[in-house]
Amino acid sequence: MEEGGYGHRILKKLDGLNWKLIASIEPETEVSKASRKFDIKSEIGFHLEGNEAEINLYFPAESSTERDLAIFISKSGGILENGIWRIHRKVTKSIDYIDTVWELINIPSCVLSSVWIDKGRYFTEFLFSYRNMDSVSKAIIGFKGEQWKLNIEYLGPSEGYERILNIVDNRNPLSVIQMTLKTESSEKQLTDNLLNESWLRILKMPLGTKSIDAVYLTDGYEFKNPRIIKIDDGVYYGKTKNEVVNAINDEIIRRNIVTLSRVQMFEDSVLKTFIIAPTVFTEEILRLISDTEKKFTDWKIDLERIETLKEWLDRE
Repeated sequence: MEEGGYGHRILKKLDGLNWKLIASIEPETEVSKASRKFDIKSEIGFHLEGNEAEINLYFPAESSTERDLAIFISKSGGILENGIWRIHRKVTKSIDYIDTVWELINIPSCVLSSVWIDKGRYFTEFLFSYRNMDSVSKAIIGFKGEQWKLNIEYLGPSEGYERILNIVDNRNPLSVIQMTLKTESSEKQLTDNLLNESWLRILKMPLGTKSIDAVYLTDGYEFKNPRIIKIDDGVYYGKTKNEVVNAINDEIIRRNIVTLSRVQMFEDSVLKTFIIAPTVFTEEILRLISDTEKKFTDWKIDLERIETLKEWLDRE
């Protein structure tokens, strides 16, 4: 039997994304200045739609006890909701950097795995298959920014997605909300089942878009489907739709909830979903799921696990 708990065995399947890039930029914005002044470290919700980019930062309510920080949050339009201060921003200054992020995201195997700010510097982490290394290199070299310097913090082999999540968990505690989506409608099952087999996928962006752009990982078997791009043995890219998954993505964006990743499995006509997010957002995600189920009567959503990342990785 393979070592490690249930979550470990799930994430191990993502090792086909075997290369990693961490890039950073330090724009002179009010948020960057405040991050340096108050030693702010925050995971960031990152949303790209069309030519626009938006970010969501968050702080536990106790972070605002320092007067100057409280003033900054207030001036920045911060909203206190469910014990969390949130700052929502449209990106207007670092457009060249956003263009580069877009170029990377459009590479078939490239997944935006994490975005965070630390002492004024924004870090963006990507996972991808080495087969797409040429395209990643071209995007980096082609960065046209003149005002802000793009710094490559790391480019090389990935230590695996589990290790990446553990690093984030050390910065900011993470939890996993695990659920199943079922429907009696065979038409709706097939709409989302591009491979018509069992598969595991990771959404290319934590917040998703109107469609589901994902990298599919299999156990090495070959698929013949014109809607699927083969990247490497057992690694595919596909774009599809699922009304419930899309609705959850839209609500996460609308409610300014920060998530790290969405991993999904399809087995025996059941779509199993794992939402990995900062623990402070667990209650809101549960409320969102409950609200979503009420809107889609053809689908049944069953919660299976709500655990810290460490519990999920280790528990059988």
